[in-house]
Amino acid sequence: MKVFDADTHVLEPMGMWQEYVEPKFRDAAPRLVYDEKNIERMVIGDKVMNPGPFSLGGIGIPGGMADPVISTSTPYEKAYPGGWDVTRRLQDMDAEGVYRQVMYTSVGLFFGGNEEPKLMGALCRAYNTWVADFCKQAPDRLFALAIVPLMDIEASLVEVRRAVEKLGLKGVMLRPNPYNGRMLHDPAYNPFWRELEGLGVPVAFHEGATGNVPFAGADRCKTNPGVEKPDHLAYVFSHIICHPHEQEIAAMQMICGGVLDRFPKLKVGFMESGSGWIQYWLHRLDEHHEMLPHFMPELKMAPSDYFKRQCWIATEGEEADFDSVLRYVGDDRVVWTSDYPHFDCKLPGMLEWRKKTDLSEAVLEKLLWKNASALYGI
Repeated sequence: MKVFDADTHVLEPMGMWQEYVEPKFRDAAPRLVYDEKNIERMVIGDKVMNPGPFSLGGIGIPGGMADPVISTSTPYEKAYPGGWDVTRRLQDMDAEGVYRQVMYTSVGLFFGGNEEPKLMGALCRAYNTWVADFCKQAPDRLFALAIVPLMDIEASLVEVRRAVEKLGLKGVMLRPNPYNGRMLHDPAYNPFWRELEGLGVPVAFHEGATGNVPFAGADRCKTNPGVEKPDHLAYVFSHIICHPHEQEIAAMQMICGGVLDRFPKLKVGFMESGSGWIQYWLHRLDEHHEMLPHFMPELKMAPSDYFKRQCWIATEGEEADFDSVLRYVGDDRVVWTSDYPHFDCKLPGMLEWRKKTDLSEAVLEKLLWKNASALYGI
């Protein structure tokens, strides 16, 4: 059975920004510095993007954050080589039994909160061109999603056309968080959703647990007063909270805010947040639609029906009560992902969960191949 990994990551080499970014923006492009505690930081413009108690390198190593030394002292250039080396990536894919991957950005997860749209636009263009070149080294096996500066809608329209039509990228990744305070169901985004629908490519929401954008529960994830040493709990809390909660909010806005009704052919993916929440959340949305229909006048169907028509959700395959999720949303609406090569990727053994499942071959074929092919149009 062929396997299609629907959400992996590249680790962008820092040197590529100077090669691919337009000259007038190169001084502000991502770069690495060391702080007074000798922890490596990424800087964009004049802003430090990773102020937590760890270095960037540990995030890009499978299992790396579990080791206190690796998580705080590994430089980015020593992160897992499969993140930027195609040969190593393909070797890992072959060893794990994975034929295709769709790749998402790593550094670009920090781009949603910067208030300089022209700089963000230049960085998005540079990344999209670079990752398209990366995919060309294995064109039948490696695919990628574009990133866009959504705080500038006109620039995003231009870039998504270029990324899809000229570079061959397979959709757009967005953070589910607000871009400059604007909610996803804001009518200002209608031209952008219309463009994606017309191009026939999906939008995939992917949270990043970065502190430079607002996220749900951020006020509960701050270092406690009086804590002198790095408060690792603050990062753990933020990572636990923001991934599912921001996706819940995104699903609510896209469905109950009428986006999917207005754009019935728009495809939407919810990535790297687990799948268990979707069953409870859709039931809750359905309840509110039933009890308060006049508050959601655009909706012609129950919220869960919009999801089952246009959306997909990702799983790593090891979640509790996974069978129930498949029954509720449909076994054609779930894709499998590994998060390779980030710290929560299980390598080796990313597909070991298959030995413990009693899912039928037909359902596994959908989960591991057909559903991702449908989402990305590959």
